[in-house]
This record gives sequence, structure tokens and C-alpha cells, in this order.
Amino acid sequence: MKIKNIFSLLISSLIICIICSNYAQSQQTGFIQQAYSSIQSKDYKKAVELYTKAIENNKNYAAAFYGRGLAYFYIEAYTEAASDMNDALRIDPNYVEALYSLGLIFTKAAKFDEALNAFTRAIKMKQNYVEPYYGRAVAYHLTKNYEKAIADYSAAIGLNSSYALSFYGRGAVNRILGRNDDAAKDLERYLDLNGNNDNLAAEVRRILKEINEDKN
Repeated sequence: MKIKNIFSLLISSLIICIICSNYAQSQQTGFIQQAYSSIQSKDYKKAVELYTKAIENNKNYAAAFYGRGLAYFYIEAYTEAASDMNDALRIDPNYVEALYSLGLIFTKAAKFDEALNAFTRAIKMKQNYVEPYYGRAVAYHLTKNYEKAIADYSAAIGLNSSYALSFYGRGAVNRILGRNDDAAKDLERYLDLNGNNDNLAAEVRRILKEINEDKN
């Protein structure tokens, strides 16, 4: 399973949630907009600087901490990223996107207990939020807790039957467990949904070829 590819897709699915505040200054809003543009253009260090300016103007602006945490995540400054996500949650305890992002940060930093805790809290906070189920499934997958991984991949599919990555993940786990028929069905469904739209397609076809060769 190409974990690096999965993370690149997970990260690209993150959406910066700009929270409008009644007390936000117009200059602060400008910093947020510029920082968001910097992230889109992959100038992450500039994004950190701009979010920091927004935070200096208002230390209770959860979206600025969230955005800076995401920028830190992209440059693999995981300690700073986690700290900022926790600050966003301190300001807004219901900031479920920050909890989900915290789970991703801990997963990428190989702190799996913390990651599982963050994803589980996000699920409890918003039970129809598909991404934390998928994120938790990946964490279980990485720690070889395969049955729990399958359960969470399946939960994500139950919430969104077009969530292609969950079919890929479940198929990969079924392949590991030797459930080749189930693996093939999931991987074929992944291709039906995504085709060649991401860099996992070649990996999926490779696994399907292996399954077919095993049958012969």
C-alpha cells in the first residue's frame, strides 16, 4: 500500500475553514485571504507569516491558528502544527475540522494513539463526517489493526458510497488478509469511481494483476 500517495490525497482534501468573526478587523481578514492564497500556491512559509500576523492582531481567532497549523503541516513541522490545532480547539471546542487535522498530523508523525484519539473525538462530535472515519481507518491500517481498519473504511463508504479512497483502503486490507475476491471488488470499484484521476490508479491495477495471477 502506497501510504505516501494516500497522505497526499488526504492532505489535498483539507479545506481551510475561514470563520467570520464579528470582531475581526478588515486587515486581519486580508491576512487570512493572503495566507489562504499562499497555501494554494504552496508558499507555506509565507502562509505561516501571514497567519501569524492575523494571530498577533487577534489571539482568539481560531481560523488563523487552524490555517497556520495546516501550513506547518505542509512543511512537516508537526509539533507546531499540533500546537496550533490545539489552540484552535481551545478557542472553539467544536472546531471539528481542527480535530480531524490533528488526527492527520499525529498519523503523519507516527503518533498513532494520539491520532486515533483525535479521529474518534471528531467522529463523536460529528457522526456524519466521513473524513475522520477514513483517517482513523488509515491509522488502524498502519498499525496492522486490520479488522478495525475494515470497519472504518466500511463506515466511510456507508456515509458516502462515492468515497473512492475508502474502497482502495478496504481493498488493500482485504488483499493483506488474503480475501482476494473482496479485495478485487473494492479495487475495481475504486477504479470505477476515480479512473486515472489520481496517482493511485497504477498501484490499484498492479494489485489487481497480482490477484488475477494468484488465481491462475
